[in-house]
Amino acid sequence: MDAVRQSCETALLQKAGRVPFWDVLKFFAILLVVYGHVSGAFGCKVLEPYISNFRVGMNMPLFFIISGYFAAKTIERGDWRKLGRHLVGYFWPLAAVSVVFAALSVLFHVEGSGCGFIGYTGRRFLFAGWFLWCLAICFVITFLCRRVASGWKFYLAFCITYGILLVDIHVWYIGSARAMLPFFVVGVVLSGRKPIWKEWRIGASCLVAYMAVVFLQGDIWKNGLSFYNSPISWMAIVKDPEVMGLAAARFVNGIIGSIGICWAVHYLLSKCKTLEVLAPLGTTTLGVYILHQWILARVPVYSCLLATIVVTFLLFIVCHMVVFWTKRVPLIRRWLWGELW
Repeated sequence: MDAVRQSCETALLQKAGRVPFWDVLKFFAILLVVYGHVSGAFGCKVLEPYISNFRVGMNMPLFFIISGYFAAKTIERGDWRKLGRHLVGYFWPLAAVSVVFAALSVLFHVEGSGCGFIGYTGRRFLFAGWFLWCLAICFVITFLCRRVASGWKFYLAFCITYGILLVDIHVWYIGSARAMLPFFVVGVVLSGRKPIWKEWRIGASCLVAYMAVVFLQGDIWKNGLSFYNSPISWMAIVKDPEVMGLAAARFVNGIIGSIGICWAVHYLLSKCKTLEVLAPLGTTTLGVYILHQWILARVPVYSCLLATIVVTFLLFIVCHMVVFWTKRVPLIRRWLWGELW
């Protein structure tokens, strides 16, 4: 029965215009995010730094490339209303879930709720969704650059804007935006063009090159710049010119890793259509991202690889079920997940 239901859901997604490839790709990507947070919380060091190198090198770049890919139409058309809908779609669920979690935490006296309902809600809204804040910054900056210029002038406007962002200022998630904005723009540029990850020579080569970097150059990722809060700036470059080379290497590695993973998922789907049953699991990535960290903070710590893997899958399944069942109720779907239109 479960297989039949999953097949029916996949058919409905295809009928709604969703492409299984993207949803399956998002499923694997969010699964890596959850695994990374679980392994970080559990302190599991088995097969480190290889697993974390593989995940960190392309995981978040892949999400920003996908986001840019699907934001391209809104950016190209200069549709302010659609931009507003995207931003509401990012932050409404984060705010609503923050309110719910704050209420539960204060009600049951959960650790960390001592700052009160309003304080807990604000802290979670501002700091628990760094990805959404960074994504919004990237979206708005790229949108404005496209409004100012088109064609080659767009790239010039982007380079000037990015140069300004490299000023060593500590403003709301600007450090993360500096690291992720190029990947978002790559996604925008790739949209509407022939998917290069379908070319097996390009895709397979990128995957092999990425894996080689992961396994042979582990120290770069272990001790180098952080993708999440990259200190790259004009001041950092002046102090240590190698910072620029390392940042460029990370950017290239993130691109080839993302293309390689896209090719691997495309190849697997072309050889095994059964994997399309995973597509419905890729439609709840935002909900899983928002929910899983709060639940993970209440899970006992078991520092071993098997526990990390088991908890990752259980946590993913629980989050998916919560999102799936709450979205079945129209009122909750509208006001908790922000599906206002």
